[in-house]
Amino acid sequence: MQALDIRPKINQHIAYILDNEELLFVTDKLSLRFKGKAIIRWFERFGPYLNGEYTLEEICQGFNPSVREQIARFVHTLIEKGVLHDVIPEDASLVSQAVSRHFHSQIELLNHLTPTPLQSFNTFRESRVLLMGSGDALIALSLSLLRNGLKTLSILPTDQINDHKSYVPALNSQVEHLLKNGVEASVSLIEETFLTSFEGLRDYDLVVYCSERSSPKILFELNRRCVDEHVAFFPSFLYAGTSFIGPFVSPDKPTPCWVCAQMRLTANETEKYGATFWQALALGEGPWLEEGSVSFPVTHILGNTLAFEVFLSLSGAHSASPVGKMIQQDSESLEVSNEQLVPYPLCPICSHPGSFTDPQQLLEVVAGNYDRQMNSQELLETITPLIVPHFGIFQAWQDEQAEQLPLRRATLVMGFPLSSSTRRQEITSYSIENLREARCSAFLEATLRYSMALADTRKMLCMNTYELIDAQERVIAEQSLAIWSGTHLPDADERRQWIPAYSLSTESLCCVPAAAVYASLDLNGAFEKTAAGFAIGTTFQEVLTKGTLSALAYVHITDVLAGQQPLIELTDDDLPLIDPDVLFLLRSAQRFERSFRIGELVHTSPIHVVVIQLDDATADERGISWGYGLSGNDAVKMALVHLVAHLQAHKMGHNYGGNDTEPLLEPKDIASTDFLWQRRAGRIGQSPTPLRFSKTTYRNRSMNHSSLI
Repeated sequence: MQALDIRPKINQHIAYILDNEELLFVTDKLSLRFKGKAIIRWFERFGPYLNGEYTLEEICQGFNPSVREQIARFVHTLIEKGVLHDVIPEDASLVSQAVSRHFHSQIELLNHLTPTPLQSFNTFRESRVLLMGSGDALIALSLSLLRNGLKTLSILPTDQINDHKSYVPALNSQVEHLLKNGVEASVSLIEETFLTSFEGLRDYDLVVYCSERSSPKILFELNRRCVDEHVAFFPSFLYAGTSFIGPFVSPDKPTPCWVCAQMRLTANETEKYGATFWQALALGEGPWLEEGSVSFPVTHILGNTLAFEVFLSLSGAHSASPVGKMIQQDSESLEVSNEQLVPYPLCPICSHPGSFTDPQQLLEVVAGNYDRQMNSQELLETITPLIVPHFGIFQAWQDEQAEQLPLRRATLVMGFPLSSSTRRQEITSYSIENLREARCSAFLEATLRYSMALADTRKMLCMNTYELIDAQERVIAEQSLAIWSGTHLPDADERRQWIPAYSLSTESLCCVPAAAVYASLDLNGAFEKTAAGFAIGTTFQEVLTKGTLSALAYVHITDVLAGQQPLIELTDDDLPLIDPDVLFLLRSAQRFERSFRIGELVHTSPIHVVVIQLDDATADERGISWGYGLSGNDAVKMALVHLVAHLQAHKMGHNYGGNDTEPLLEPKDIASTDFLWQRRAGRIGQSPTPLRFSKTTYRNRSMNHSSLI
């Protein structure tokens, strides 16, 4: 039996059409159709009673038990579909009759956003709010909050032009209007000394910043103080012709802060934007601060929009104002867009680094507790929230107009997370299968590059070798790693940064030099500039396999260049042409009418390594493609994919640098050493040998990717 003690009410955003044959409910996301004369007759008669004032039991009075059950099922179905909601009775004394009458529309809006509209409105009305800013935007914000029911308002103007006391008279008329209607309201002015001491900050439930002359310096300090003091903060920001609102920084749960938003924005915007913004943040107002004339409507829209978001946040209507929501509006076109802010992992204000001494997460990764088995479609659906033009890790896909033959081509645009000569990167990947697989490959590559650029030194130990040993930490020194350059070996008493790792051979934790993983920390050139051994995947086993193959391939390539292993030139008879993919790739490469040769690196490990060299490569063209795998077929296929991708991109006038995380050396290192090429039987046609992991050091990184050294 369905519950009959509910008070059903039709949601305000629902429209319905009723005729003799069907009942239709319509929203922007829902279309629900019912047929049946009994249901239509019942709704035609009792629909007006679905206003939250009557219980379902009262509505069903007079019907026999079987009909009552049918009606109850119908009503509960409408509740599940979002057509109706259950109204929870509230104490009418929460707000006075004058307040309830004057702000009826605000309470009615909350009735469709929260289960307890009176309580939600009262929470907003009684909130202690401090407004900071300047100009018409601040006045518009203040008036809007008063008109929506806020009882007390504290204002601190921050501009140096207008008299601070001039703001209060602009609000007095609204206060007097409310008082005449029996609604209590007041506005007070805060002394400017608050900006230096921030004394009494905890007396407020929310601090809001809104100004037509935004100061990054004040915003930064407000954001830092509010986060430290656990006070809610809601900023807006007007800069370079665009107004930004958000994010709402909650004191009760982890949320991205204003600094997160600016670090994302400056990474995704132009280099000029980033430079001028950080200058303004460090030095305050000056000629470097880009300011333009802002029209009167823009400042009022900014203030009114921010006031509505404050109303939703303080009343508890979180579904209407999600965490990390960013609103932006162009000052000229007035075009508005919403984006979701992705938290910045190295934010100096709100990020919380983990502990180096806690090995639990690393051990859980090795145990497979973070594994995610998913196909390419599921992966693309998962990463969609990360692709946001201004406030995401990645900006957009840029492959709609790209030529998709013979390989499928996907390009993901991202802003570099730290300062770099290249502010904008385009990560391009190719696939023999379809665009979806190409996009998955591009995303994984972009994620790997992003993570490799973010060295969180807060999680690292800064010790010398003796101190680590005294702390009973197992140490893997520089010279024990395959990528040690041999040019610099720190003294045992020299302090440097270390990160935790897991050794699969000893099944124990150890410490490795952080500079071996993060190139930005290798200031002395102690390690080769290669990403060999790095891998990314959705499971630990996938990461381990890919990383080990990459690391071993790098070792064998360097051995060939040192003359320690031969490079065998293969003929058509040596290639696994029975594989349709390999045959397709080989024929595709030949259609570009370029001369190339395929070679195999011969060694004793169980993996296969293949190199393809373009005989007629130009000076500005990549002439080498590498491939490796557990079978000769996998190695040839990988190398041919890189070759065809290069030829396809070169034909269209694009540059293809290959996969930067492969163990690639400079093309001249191979192309200029023809004496390394030999003609004799290789191992391509042999059956694959199982890969066994031994003496491997694993370092966990975000997104289940690793450095295998």
